[in-house]
Amino acid sequence: MGAQTIRSQTLGVSVGNPLSLHPDLGVFNDSEASISTPRESSLYLLQCRSSYIKHLLTHVNPYTGLSYAEDPIIFAYTTGNELSGPLFGDQDVPVEWTDEICKYVEELGPHKLCIDGTYGVNETHL
Repeated sequence: MGAQTIRSQTLGVSVGNPLSLHPDLGVFNDSEASISTPRESSLYLLQCRSSYIKHLLTHVNPYTGLSYAEDPIIFAYTTGNELSGPLFGDQDVPVEWTDEICKYVEELGPHKLCIDGTYGVNETHL
């Protein structure tokens, strides 16, 4: 299709499925299929996973020897996917929380971008 960048929506971030990143309580599945394929295609990934931040960014890909924090294929992480407050679309995600999550991503991966995953555009987050 000619794309150079793709948004990797979740890539199996859920609990209870044996193929997901977190198949059971306290268990992580470190499968590399979702990260090795874009590398072969010269694509860059925008990872949309705010859960499991430390495990995800510090994981070392056995095929490259790089952690996801070091891997240039992944250029950014989002705080979530269309996050909202108690009412759908109300954008009531605390700016302090977004700031805290992005600082944590920056601490683990200083060369990664962190993108606000709030539903819509929350001007207080800009």
